[in-house]
Formats: sequence, C-alpha cells, structure tokens
Amino acid sequence: MRSALWVLLVVVICGAANYFAFDLDRAGSVTFWIIIGLPSVLLAAVGALWMHRRGTLRAKLRLAWGDFASGLSSMLVLFGCAAAASLLLVPSGASNFSWTPGNYVARFYAQLGAPSALAAHPWSLAGALIGIAVADEMIWRGFVTGLLNERFGARGWLYASALYVVATLPSMWSLRDPFTGPSPVLLLAAVGGGLVWGALMRRHRRLVPGMISHALFLWCVVVVFRLWGPSV
Repeated sequence: MRSALWVLLVVVICGAANYFAFDLDRAGSVTFWIIIGLPSVLLAAVGALWMHRRGTLRAKLRLAWGDFASGLSSMLVLFGCAAAASLLLVPSGASNFSWTPGNYVARFYAQLGAPSALAAHPWSLAGALIGIAVADEMIWRGFVTGLLNERFGARGWLYASALYVVATLPSMWSLRDPFTGPSPVLLLAAVGGGLVWGALMRRHRRLVPGMISHALFLWCVVVVFRLWGPSV
C-alpha cells in the first residue's frame, strides 16, 4: 500500500508540475524552469534515499564501459523519431520563425524561451537540462520502476513507462492551441523516451546509460538541433 501511495504521489506531483510550468503565462520565464525542475529534484532525492536504504543506489549509479556509446546510440534513435514526429505536427507551409495555428512544436519552444535568452546563459541552461535528465531518470527509472518491480516483477519498467506518459497528460491542456485544441508534443516525447530509457534500465540494470541518453536528447532538441525556430 505504501508503494502504491508513493507512485501515485509521484504521478500527481509531476503531472501538476507539467501543467503549471507549461502554462502560457510562464512562457520564457525563470518560473517555468523552477516549476519544471524543483519538484523533480526533490522527488529524485526521495528516490535516491529509497534506493540507498535498499542498498541499490551505488549499483544503479555505477559507471561501466560502453555507457556513453549506449546513451548516444539510443539518443540518436529517439531524436530521429522526434524529428519525424515534428514533421507531422508542424502545419504544412508554416514558417520556421513565426507561430501559426496548429503549430504545437512552436508553442512548446515558446515555453522554453527565446534562443537569444537561452544562449546568454549557456552554463545555467546546461546545468538545468542535465539536472532535469538526471532527476527524471532517478525518479522514473530508479524510484518508480523499483517500487513497481517489487509488485509486478520484470514488467515494472513497462508500467513505469506508462505512468511517465500519464504524468504528461495535463500538459496537453496547458500547451493547447487556441484553434486546434490539446497539444500532444510532451505526451509523444514521453512515450518514446519512456520506452527507450526504460529499456536501457531494463537491459543494463543501471541508470547511467539512460541519464546520458536523456541529457543528450534534451541538449539536442533544446540547443543544437531544435525542431523549430533558430538554434540557440
């Protein structure tokens, strides 16, 4: 019962953070980054303590040869899927520098802030993206997956991946387009990321490959190979 309550609490807190952070009033603000990041850091700390008490934290964070290669290759697959999905989500004929009705990808990037503003704080941006990636993996592939494994065994990572998607559902309404309705951007990213990073955890029994993959993916889509608009 206690495990179920912890899982429910994680889903509710992350869902609320996604809803309030992606509200249009917080687009491009420091508040967005605080709301999306602070709850994850706190939950990751709880997850780390839970794994430490079970004697698994050190093993989960152990580095091994090939971790970077595994993270990079999985990120490339995930980024390819994201790029393909963006082609379907961006309306035909939409400009890469202006918003048009139904352009869910543009709405998502508007929430992150103007590229010039992000470029003015490269180290803060890098720290935020790495922190979010590490915290997410600690929470969902470490804490939540561990709790679900105790109840469902080897299938726990699949249920954790499904709940990872559920936690993004509120963002569909905060990122909604006024003309075309709820946005599927974050949900689709969670489907792909949840399966890829969950499978990495399942295969390696460690969090590091997923952390590397997650951080590289965020760096690509936010900074280097943005799927809409100018690069940072």
